[in-house]
Amino acid sequence: MQLVKEHCLVRKAWRKAVDHEKEGLKNLWGQIRAKLTNLRRMERIRKRKRRKEKARSSFFQDPFRYARNLLEEKKNGTLHITGQELEEYIKIQTSDSLRESPLGSPGHVLFGRNTLRLPLRSIRLGYKQEKVRLVFELQDSRDPVVQNAKAQVQTGSKWKATHAVNQAITHLKHQEVVGMVQHGRAGFGLGTSPKMWSKASKIVRKNLTNSEVVRDEEESYKIKAVSQGQQGRWTTWEAVSDRVLTWADLWRMPKARLSFLIRATYDTLPSPQN
Repeated sequence: MQLVKEHCLVRKAWRKAVDHEKEGLKNLWGQIRAKLTNLRRMERIRKRKRRKEKARSSFFQDPFRYARNLLEEKKNGTLHITGQELEEYIKIQTSDSLRESPLGSPGHVLFGRNTLRLPLRSIRLGYKQEKVRLVFELQDSRDPVVQNAKAQVQTGSKWKATHAVNQAITHLKHQEVVGMVQHGRAGFGLGTSPKMWSKASKIVRKNLTNSEVVRDEEESYKIKAVSQGQQGRWTTWEAVSDRVLTWADLWRMPKARLSFLIRATYDTLPSPQN
């Protein structure tokens, strides 16, 4: 601000000065103007650096918000709308016009042990199995440092590996007390006898717990299938042999035939009834 005032004062003095004084005032005015130009240039550079540092810090803190603010269109103006029009607009935007239409293929179609078994493996099930193995490795470790550390296996909030292991062990112990039971229409004593938890080794116990986690996941798939009246009709079929598809079958089978096989099994074909 001081240079700006001096610049204005020298300019006014040059206009009122006599001829032999104007040359010196002009040189002084040029020097002040050069200093003012350099200061303004340095100020612009400083502000540009500050904006870059602020943008860089906001990007590292939340890159998604930074990209959204950078790409989305800026909103301006005033919204003039009544409450009734706003409610109708929200209802149209949030309601689903296809809510009565049948859903697509759920997870139990691809990964469950159903009438039609596909050679696909659930990523969630594999994740749970690996976490269960890690729990047993930490519990059965021979290293005293690992035993005294009592490390916790970190998982999500909806599923806990330690809780799942304890629940599976409780079920296996209860199964040992109950003994062999009847499945379906098979007679008493038919089938392979289950392995006892108390007589199993550490490796067998780990495998039994993993099998129990797989069984719980299969039960969740079966519950989803039963809850769906159209896609889960295969749960009511009787005396139907399972169809097992391998990767070799999928590679040899035409795409249209595979689509027909899956959609016919789960009753999702575009038929007049559907």
